[in-house]
Amino acid sequence: MQRLIVTAILAAHAMSTTPQPTFAAPPSMYHIPNGSVRHSGNGIVSGSTGKQLDEYLTRLEAYGMAGSILVAKDGKVILQKGYGLANRQTGAKITAETPFILASLSKQFTAAAVLKLAMYQRLSLQDTVGRFYPLAPPEIRKVTIHQLLSHTSGLPYLGSQPFAPMPRDSVMWEVLRMRLEFTPGSRAQYSSPGYTLLAGIIERASGKTFEAYLRKNLFEPAGMANTRFQGEPGDWPGHDVLHSYSDNNDEGPIGQMIGADKGVGAGTVISTTGDLRRWEEALWGGKILNAEYLAKLFTPYAKEGKGFSHAYGWNIIKTIRKTTVISHAGDFGGYNTDFRHYVNEGYSIIFASNTRVKGAGFRQAVVNNVSLILTGGAYAEPPHVLATTMAIPQNILGTYQLATGGQLTLQAREEEQGKLLISGEGPDAIELLAGAPKEESTEAGKLSSVAAEILADAAQGNLDRLRDNLHPSLPFAHVEQGTQQLYSMLRDSLGEYEGAEIIGTGITGPQSAQTYWRLKFQRGTTIGMYGWAGGKIIALDADLPAAMQKIFLPESPTTFAAFDIFTGRIVRVSIAEKGGKKTLTVESDAGTAEAVG
Repeated sequence: MQRLIVTAILAAHAMSTTPQPTFAAPPSMYHIPNGSVRHSGNGIVSGSTGKQLDEYLTRLEAYGMAGSILVAKDGKVILQKGYGLANRQTGAKITAETPFILASLSKQFTAAAVLKLAMYQRLSLQDTVGRFYPLAPPEIRKVTIHQLLSHTSGLPYLGSQPFAPMPRDSVMWEVLRMRLEFTPGSRAQYSSPGYTLLAGIIERASGKTFEAYLRKNLFEPAGMANTRFQGEPGDWPGHDVLHSYSDNNDEGPIGQMIGADKGVGAGTVISTTGDLRRWEEALWGGKILNAEYLAKLFTPYAKEGKGFSHAYGWNIIKTIRKTTVISHAGDFGGYNTDFRHYVNEGYSIIFASNTRVKGAGFRQAVVNNVSLILTGGAYAEPPHVLATTMAIPQNILGTYQLATGGQLTLQAREEEQGKLLISGEGPDAIELLAGAPKEESTEAGKLSSVAAEILADAAQGNLDRLRDNLHPSLPFAHVEQGTQQLYSMLRDSLGEYEGAEIIGTGITGPQSAQTYWRLKFQRGTTIGMYGWAGGKIIALDADLPAAMQKIFLPESPTTFAAFDIFTGRIVRVSIAEKGGKKTLTVESDAGTAEAVG
């Protein structure tokens, strides 16, 4: 059965709850010696800190983490390595040189290109859109280049139907006709269409295509030989190796990902962690912009949230340690990226992944925890599991009944040797596997009720409630089309719709949750999931094999542990014979429970 999977699309920017910095970046603070990046198929692991990071990430890899990372300290690379699978079918590994779609991390290049043109007086940051598009609607003609760069233009977060193919000029006119959501300059709101329009301005100011200008004026001076653009033709190295994964859905190789036309300027650069390091060296070493314009790039112009400001293509964040971080992230399909420079500590972290789990990219966990390791903070360590692959005993598999009514099912797959898969049936089982403390699980019932209402309406063709509960990073037109196709396909294959039931909701983090549901038809059923972030749906999945299915790895022949990479929660199970029956004991922050098999 064809699967419906929808996750966060293009725009990603981390928020902070700490005081806002007042920081403009003098270039001398960022000088990084050249020649520090070495190339090796096995990557670089240097010094005790590099070894500590490598050991931590290797343990995460066992729980499914996939990505490429580069960490530098005071100009020296201490870790540059790949982890996990580039292609699950072939077993190809991610390496230090694997290219990734950068998504919104690409915006820094658009901003630098605009500043380069300003530096050579081809445009002014106070120029209006009307200078380059004199026939644009009057409302947007008054928007300045500065407002586009600093996310204060009034343009929306995302445009409609972001994946639709469209000629470049038509893309620009679609943005120019968008309705402004607030008076330009009055406040900040992240906008990918604003950066798409900047790509059009770059073309008109330079007389070159956006791609040609960036390649000649940014990538070549920085020595970024492995950097290109999404949608470019040709069999470039790695175009068919790395695949994008949203949960278990294979979205295809990097060279065939859709969405390049409307993402120009906002998220279409493809690069490696090594090339991004070269960019960092060239940019902060003065090879791209002079001191005046480099300082403009990193000035915090627009506050959006406590301790968080927009610079040009970058975010400026003040940490709880009262230090400054320059950063930006990106999300597109399974691809997720993060680039952080810790100004006071002298660290740089560059991470890229091809995998998203229930709407969350691995960047959200990996980069945060790597930064904690580097700065001496507390972080959750994955369990120590058996070094050798252990065959899962067949006699422990099957369904176990909880006294509270739910069920836990233990399975093993031939293609995933040494991994025990446990799924749940019923609210109690789902909450137990989610592992959230009881006091954090109070919202589970509310989210289950909202999901039930959405499903009831959707079965009748009414998607208004789904739209109202959708995260702003998901374009409704795309979700609407996928949902309509899903119900049509299910009716064709399984007969008439008979109803829906909520299996359960698990609170998976401070602002995240997963609600599992079952759709019933005359000739069968299907299991699906809504992933929640901040009370809004950020991921939708259908045709799942089971609800809240987790991977458990052996700590001993009879004890297995699941580790949530995003929250650090550990769920442990042990199997024993009690009174002639198999008994499964489950321990987590949600409590301890026994189930009988």
